Amino acid sequence: MSDALGEMSEPKRTVKAEQATRIFVVMALLTDALMAALAFVGAYALRRAIPVPDPAAGMGPLLEHWPMLAVHVLSVTTVLFFAGLYRLTAASRVDEFGGVLVGSTIGTLMGVAIDSLILRDFVIARDYSRMMIAYAWVLTVLLVTIGRLINDWYRRYMIRRGWGRRRVLIIGMGDIARMIVQKVVWSPELGYDAVGVVAMEDDGSEELLGVPVVGTATHLAEIIDAHEVDEVIIAWPEETAHRDVL
Repeated sequence: MSDALGEMSEPKRTVKAEQATRIFVVMALLTDALMAALAFVGAYALRRAIPVPDPAAGMGPLLEHWPMLAVHVLSVTTVLFFAGLYRLTAASRVDEFGGVLVGSTIGTLMGVAIDSLILRDFVIARDYSRMMIAYAWVLTVLLVTIGRLINDWYRRYMIRRGWGRRRVLIIGMGDIARMIVQKVVWSPELGYDAVGVVAMEDDGSEELLGVPVVGTATHLAEIIDAHEVDEVIIAWPEETAHRDVL
């Protein structure tokens, strides 16, 4: 049965999971930084274009505002980092948007506080009006959210092409194992490849929902090494004895 795995067709893993995760995290961080910078530039342009509550008379050129832009980007990305938004977990769209909203709000206010302390003696700090702060906040929430949607789509696309897929081994042949195998096989965007199923005892079964049975639990260590397994899922009922799980 263990030879059946070699015949199983599966996406080629072009980049290992750990390496791909690091790349995806860096991409997410750079995307957030770019969107926060664009939000600041957009806020500057809106403040210059919209004379509310009064015209932006004497407002210096954008290049003179680069220290404030840098503080804004650094503040927003730092808050998002400590909020855990670079863990790339399977959070819902609503939860992620909530995190972006809170992180962008705190990050924008923190940037204003830092500017007030560090740049208060510079002329450009006086140009950071309440309207520009409001524009920067709204645009940061909007653009960071859009950037994350694009980033998430690209990450799923690359995972389908083999980037960072994790080779998973399922232990068990019951209903729980069937449910897990079905989820893995039907959801390729999750980034898992079911390389095989391990039975408790050799009952003659050769596959489970198309995934080959590659051996029994008594040879688990050898199976993991032979098939370069990244993760093992123990798909046994809750009433399974703790000794058996160990």
